[in-house]
Amino acid sequence: QPPALAAALGGAACETLVLGGCARRGLSAEALEGRLAFCDWPPQSATPTLLLALLRQLSDLDRRRFALLLTGRAAPPPPPPADLALGDAGRLVVRHWANERDAVELPPRPLRAHWTLLLPDYGALPDGARRLKEMLTGVLRRVPEAGW
Repeated sequence: QPPALAAALGGAACETLVLGGCARRGLSAEALEGRLAFCDWPPQSATPTLLLALLRQLSDLDRRRFALLLTGRAAPPPPPPADLALGDAGRLVVRHWANERDAVELPPRPLRAHWTLLLPDYGALPDGARRLKEMLTGVLRRVPEAGW
């Protein structure tokens, strides 16, 4: 490697290099939506719909950050063959996070080992779309490569 390149890349995290290599290839909202599974949501909750709308608004890089946040990969792997009965295996699970605290004051919590995002029911708030965007983009900005 040329010395200048080695100096520039030497301090970069692996996640940064992975996303840097993918940044020119888009990750469409439709591709990401096709891999999502929503679990344990009350039927009247608007949060799943708000999340899908937000994913459509995000940049390709932020959608890659979302995938990285949940899976440790810059893009979800291909889905398993349809003839395998794996339930939610291979899917990115967005699970309703109901707890004893006021969950809407908490940011989403990724469980990378399980490809799961615990998401409070921000849709129950009058300004739910704004709150969801604020909380999720805050989490995405803290993904390790976000500052590079």
